[in-house]
Amino acid sequence: MRRALPLLVLLLAGVGLVGCGDTSLPGPAAGDVLSAPTQLNFGGRVVQVQAQPVLAASRLQVTVSLRTRAAGLPKLTPAEVYVVSDGAVWQAPLRPRPSPNCGGLCRSAVAGAAAPGVRVGERVTVVVRVLDGRGRAYLLRGPAVAVTAPPAAWARP
Repeated sequence: MRRALPLLVLLLAGVGLVGCGDTSLPGPAAGDVLSAPTQLNFGGRVVQVQAQPVLAASRLQVTVSLRTRAAGLPKLTPAEVYVVSDGAVWQAPLRPRPSPNCGGLCRSAVAGAAAPGVRVGERVTVVVRVLDGRGRAYLLRGPAVAVTAPPAAWARP
């Protein structure tokens, strides 16, 4: 309930999402983000999203991966990511990230920006806005994940 209260206030106020980044895509309403489906079906190929949010010095980096088990991931472009935490909705445009080890079954992207209020260990919901080959937009929600600290290899010498 603690997580739902701030979002309910946003919905009742009729306010869209606010966050970081600049995007040419219009933002969805807060209720649309949390009610996004956990899978999309494109001609029998089910697509899901996995996310890895990492927080380093109040900067959030989110890596997302669109995945399918059937051969040939549909032509989908991860365009924007939304991270719903206890008290905020963070958003940022995604940029492609190479995914050479998935044999055509996944497509990865990454986003990063300041994220005040997000904490390491906090469970968040990650939603990705994807565009199909015709430019139609879909929202796809991943399972709740914990925000992690960066690996030791990220530490500066």
